[in-house]
Amino acid sequence: MAVKEIRLRSELFSFMDVENPEEEIEQHLTIGSDGSVEFTALQYVDRVANVIPVRTLKTKLSPEDTEGIFSLVEELPDGQTHEKSECGSWDVQLFDENGTRRTRKGLMMDDELNRRVSESMRLLIPIDHLFLIDARFDVPDGDVVACD
Repeated sequence: MAVKEIRLRSELFSFMDVENPEEEIEQHLTIGSDGSVEFTALQYVDRVANVIPVRTLKTKLSPEDTEGIFSLVEELPDGQTHEKSECGSWDVQLFDENGTRRTRKGLMMDDELNRRVSESMRLLIPIDHLFLIDARFDVPDGDVVACD
């Protein structure tokens, strides 16, 4: 069954510090089969971990880029554990045309598959500072944050 939409949530709750409320700590990315992309970044509001959206963007991908991203995401294995780690975690939901949902979860790790999927997605999606699934991301000052 063909994928019609993916929803990716990447969180760095355990990586970023509540003491640093200006940092983005969670990102949501939704991509439709029509190429529509919706992105929201969240940051802490207070010390009890309440969050607010601080960055929202919408864009459009070409059919080829959309198909490429869907293929990459479908490569992610099922059944990965969803735990907290120093680098954070991610989960992706894939919806088909019948509304059936498949979920894949994992830890943010800089391994070969996570890096390949994330690097390819960053090249295709015109949004800065995407966490995605590999624990490597650019931050506004030009540095690259990586967690092994």
